[in-house]
Amino acid sequence: MRRDTKVLVFVYGSLLKGLGNHSRLKCANAKFVGTGTVRAKLFTNNWFWPFIKFSNSNKDKVLGEIYEVTYGAVIDSLDRLEGYNIRHNSIHTADECQCLFFRKRATTNTGQKVTLYVAGHYLADAHATQITTGNWREAKNNADTESECE
Repeated sequence: MRRDTKVLVFVYGSLLKGLGNHSRLKCANAKFVGTGTVRAKLFTNNWFWPFIKFSNSNKDKVLGEIYEVTYGAVIDSLDRLEGYNIRHNSIHTADECQCLFFRKRATTNTGQKVTLYVAGHYLADAHATQITTGNWREAKNNADTESECE
């Protein structure tokens, strides 16, 4: 793919508007396209990392934001953030790759073809809690509020 090609990126965790890593999109002049869902389950391990695993069930939905970005520098920046190394992945099988996340393609509920990051084996096999609402912002806000009262 050409490095100046525009692609749609689906974000569901710390890259959401107003959260800690959103500046990577903001500074890259990413264009907000809208919100949507993908068929997946959302998890966290001790509120440190949100991650998803694809699902075959129409009941499993993860809410996210969709941005139009330039493929080259923006995707490279997101790859670094997500611990994805395409060169490492290309010389190892998926079972051997120790990438935290894999860059994948999916289709949203509105039919948009998006790029997103799903859990690599290291995360997928770790002890994690499912966020059944599929909404990271809401779940994180609720967890932060609960911890203030403890």
